[in-house]
This record gives sequence, structure tokens and C-alpha cells, in this order.
Amino acid sequence: MPIVPRSVAVAAPTSSGLQQIGNIVRQYFGGRIVEFQIGDSDLSELGDVSAVVVSNAAEFPAAGDTQVIPIQWEIADGFGAYLLAQGDRLGQRL
Repeated sequence: MPIVPRSVAVAAPTSSGLQQIGNIVRQYFGGRIVEFQIGDSDLSELGDVSAVVVSNAAEFPAAGDTQVIPIQWEIADGFGAYLLAQGDRLGQRL
């Protein structure tokens, strides 16, 4: 039987990044979630978490035996073209 952690942390350098990663983690984890803002929070705040979920784009200092789980962000096929088209459309309205 797998061991389920009691608490995990989400880590990001911005509050919007914390919100985005936190929203993903809350969909899959029902335990306590600690928010750790990279650059502002102290590593001692992670003392009782089993894992830290972080964007693979962020630099996160290793925290002893705590497992670091990076989230890989990807742009879905076709999204880049869609985004450019939306930008062009907005530019034409201005």
C-alpha cells in the first residue's frame, strides 16, 4: 500500500505561480498544502512536508530529504498559432 503524505508544499517565485501550481495540486491531493514563495519564504517552513511541487522553470533549493516534484509546463499543439491570432484580432480593434 502506498504511503500518502500528510502535507506537501507548492513552490513558485510569484503569487500567481503559487496559485496556478496550488490549483493543480488541490485537484489530486486532499491533505495540507503549504505555499512556499521562492525568494521570500524560509526553507525552515518546509520542515514537515513530504514533497515540494514546483514548476520546472523555477530554481528551487533542495531541502534535505524532501522530494521535489517538478511540473512540466507545455504549450499544446496549435496554441501558439491561436494565441497569435487572438493578439492580431485584439490589435485590429484598437
